[in-house]
Amino acid sequence: MRVLIANVYYPPIAFGGATIVAEQTTTLLSKMPGVKCLVLCLDAVRLRAGAFLTRYVWNGVDVVATSSSAVPGCLSYKRNGIASLNRTIIDQFRPDVALIHCIQDFGAQFVIDLFESGIPVAIFFHDAWWICEQQFMINSSGAYCFQTAIDFNVCRYCVNDIHQTRTRDIYLRSIVNRAAARLFPSTFFKDLHINSGIVAEHSIVVKNGVLPPTNSPSRKAVLQGESSSIVRFGFLGGLGPVKGAALIESVFKTLPRTDYELVCVDNFTNLGRKTAGFSSWRCTGTLRIRAGFTQQTIDDFYDEIDILLCPSQWKESFGLAVREALIRHKWVIVTSAGGIAEDVIPGVNGTVIPLVPHPEYLRDAVLDCFDKDWSVYRNPHARKVRTFVEQTEELYCILLDLTERQAGR
Repeated sequence: MRVLIANVYYPPIAFGGATIVAEQTTTLLSKMPGVKCLVLCLDAVRLRAGAFLTRYVWNGVDVVATSSSAVPGCLSYKRNGIASLNRTIIDQFRPDVALIHCIQDFGAQFVIDLFESGIPVAIFFHDAWWICEQQFMINSSGAYCFQTAIDFNVCRYCVNDIHQTRTRDIYLRSIVNRAAARLFPSTFFKDLHINSGIVAEHSIVVKNGVLPPTNSPSRKAVLQGESSSIVRFGFLGGLGPVKGAALIESVFKTLPRTDYELVCVDNFTNLGRKTAGFSSWRCTGTLRIRAGFTQQTIDDFYDEIDILLCPSQWKESFGLAVREALIRHKWVIVTSAGGIAEDVIPGVNGTVIPLVPHPEYLRDAVLDCFDKDWSVYRNPHARKVRTFVEQTEELYCILLDLTERQAGR
């Protein structure tokens, strides 16, 4: 089975949960008997003038990266120029099936080429890009719009040109509904899309997996009996409006405790640059900004914290970081924001706070974390967190079924 996989980023550019899912599942798929994978992505670092393709191998998988500057001025949701480059790759690789992850800025025109070549396509919905021009359903005020079904009478107040938005929707919706399968990481996200006009048939919940912790003897020895007099909070959501950075900053700069460390991850270092905004943060305890990590160094970060802060301000499709923390016996503080809270049991493995832009709920949840010995905490439901191996096995069965259905026509 020859599988074509597309995602806007791919390692060595490791940015965002969708990229992690795409990389991990692709690597595992490629090791299955009879499976050959090829990845299409954008070259997000080495911008070049004109059309340019770079081919390389990552963890045994062939990758073709397109210069993101290849088609200046083209509609970002189409990208005809990139599609024409991909058409050559598709013709040469001759896939049996395609799995599409996040393709913002990559464009969807090449998906039509897959259809016309008779290749069954599965689309994995990691965010709301296919139904929302703002991608994360954040309105013009910078807040989540709380629509449960997309209504353009509401959208018209957030976009520059509602007619262009309708044109975009018709184009992308036709592609989505033509796909052989639609995959969603949570029941919440599946329901949102079906309520918004995406066909229910062959729309499937495929929960994301996570990389389990490394259980090396040396690491166990280091962690065994380790305790600290301070509480260590971690945040890896970045400074954008959707992950709750403003709430965290407002809470910790006035927190009536000093016996803590706030560890913030600058994910942009994985793209070769730094986020300037963290330098202006102030807190009453110790603030530490650390570089982004990869799946190879993921345990280094989680070993540095006791509690993961995820006060998301949009209803997440899944929440990969939450599951990474849960499987590593870390307490989580999350908002009641769609898929992000689906595996959190309040008072057992985390704290769930309302999805509101007010800091008092996060403040109370943070203060409740003090005066506890987090070195002895264990999540009783850690074994229930899904791994990438389990997710990949399900994806393999779905993709194989699509190829068999196509062959049986």
